[in-house]
Amino acid sequence: MRADVNSFTLLLPRLKKTFPNLEFLFFQSSAHALRSLISPRLKSLGNDSIGPFHFLESNNTSLFVAKANIPELVVGTNVGVMLGMPAANKLMLTGLSWLKSNLGVNEMSFVAVGVSE
Repeated sequence: MRADVNSFTLLLPRLKKTFPNLEFLFFQSSAHALRSLISPRLKSLGNDSIGPFHFLESNNTSLFVAKANIPELVVGTNVGVMLGMPAANKLMLTGLSWLKSNLGVNEMSFVAVGVSE
């Protein structure tokens, strides 16, 4: 096992294996971190890298900038959204606010996983 693997990077593949129809929604503050989620990774992206994850590929994962026009989402598609640079402890709240205002999502079930200050 790699020395830099932490519980976050181990949890996501286990969730996908246990729940094969699970769709992932990622909020990140940098494009590098979002791109590092999708396999195959072409080059190392330094400390921003948290992937790649074998179940996130370019054919089943869409990456967006928060200000982009988001098309209707397709079932089975994972989504990554670059939110800019909100404070580290506000990333999830900013993401949930983005879901409501941009996609009209008023209710959802979710599990928040991540590292925050």
